[in-house]
Amino acid sequence: MNKLLLWDIDGTLIDVDHAGLRAFGRAMLDCFAIEPSYEGIPLSGRTDRFIMERLFQRYGIPMEDERLGLFFRTFGRYIPEELPKGNTEIHPGIPEILVETADRPDLTLALLTGNTEASARAKLDYFSLSGFFEFGAFGHERADRCELAVLALERANRRTGAEFTGEATFVIGDTEQDIICGKAIGARTLAVATGGRSRSELDVARPTTSFNDFSDTAAFFDAIGE
Repeated sequence: MNKLLLWDIDGTLIDVDHAGLRAFGRAMLDCFAIEPSYEGIPLSGRTDRFIMERLFQRYGIPMEDERLGLFFRTFGRYIPEELPKGNTEIHPGIPEILVETADRPDLTLALLTGNTEASARAKLDYFSLSGFFEFGAFGHERADRCELAVLALERANRRTGAEFTGEATFVIGDTEQDIICGKAIGARTLAVATGGRSRSELDVARPTTSFNDFSDTAAFFDAIGE
């Protein structure tokens, strides 16, 4: 059976030490002369568009295509500059898992990430991981992560000519939002405690399987099955 693996980025594949938030702040200051406060805005597992919309609402910035485009373009330029400033890392087991999954014709890898495409590619390029992911659904496309999951599944079916069922689709992430959006498309969910959530916290959202990390690559492949 062919299977679809939809991967989150931050906290799941890699840690970029809040490079995205630093770039957000610089873009808000550059575009609108505002130093933003994120107090009261949920960030964990949220899309960049969700965060941006909350900031626009907070500071009375009109939600116009021209302003959105300006912000995202500016934000995208700052991400590569911010990445070298923090303590960044690839999480345990990820290189080995990506190499093996990429070599398997029965597995399709794609991104399901809250990052904009520019931000996602910059982060993955920084770790030489971008080549493992030809396509995905990205955080500038939808504010709601569940809607983004629907888009990711539709795009995967269209690009591959397959019709991935819930049994054959896996959403892999480090937050409750990843689990929720996976369930929204009937997918199986693999939760990993390498982001800001503990395994016990993730288990409250009832993923299909949870892990402390992916260092036991055999356990990962057992979870997705043969």
